[in-house]
Amino acid sequence: MIRLFSIIITMAIVSACSNKKEEICVPYDQSWSELNQELALSFGQLVTIESKINAVVVDVSKDEGGIWYGLCFYTDKGLFGRQIPNGMVFTTCTDMVDLTYLNESSLDIVQKGEILSISCFPYKIGSNTPAENKEDVIRSFEYGINRRKLQQTPCDEGIFDLNTVRECYFTLSSITGEGGNFE
Repeated sequence: MIRLFSIIITMAIVSACSNKKEEICVPYDQSWSELNQELALSFGQLVTIESKINAVVVDVSKDEGGIWYGLCFYTDKGLFGRQIPNGMVFTTCTDMVDLTYLNESSLDIVQKGEILSISCFPYKIGSNTPAENKEDVIRSFEYGINRRKLQQTPCDEGIFDLNTVRECYFTLSSITGEGGNFE
């Protein structure tokens, strides 16, 4: 019994000790073609809401409520993201973006902009919040701004702490292939 326990503990430590940073390159627009219909917004499209909230469309999904467009807000500081600890020993960070999913019934609040050329989307989805109207979008944006005003907790600290701050910014160029990825 002790031998089995030792083997399990050893395997857990070995798997947690992998300090290899996971490289992600997801051709995110694949799910778009699965909807088989004309969509109002395009993958990589920049949008503005209320002349002050900027976002890039990076996901789409469909359910009984209709079509939902995954918007990643951004400011002059960058895309709304977060860094989540990966592993307990030799902890690395998993970079994720936070999305607000706007229902198709509220697209009248969106001003369409240019479409970015995104061949590969290097992030997983962190937080996702549904928004059925302009007030929901504004609330989600303001919450994201307020969280990013707080001091970010380093990835290798506070793994079991409930009051950590993982929110951060990633450069917009990180999804267009024009440069680095963390600000």
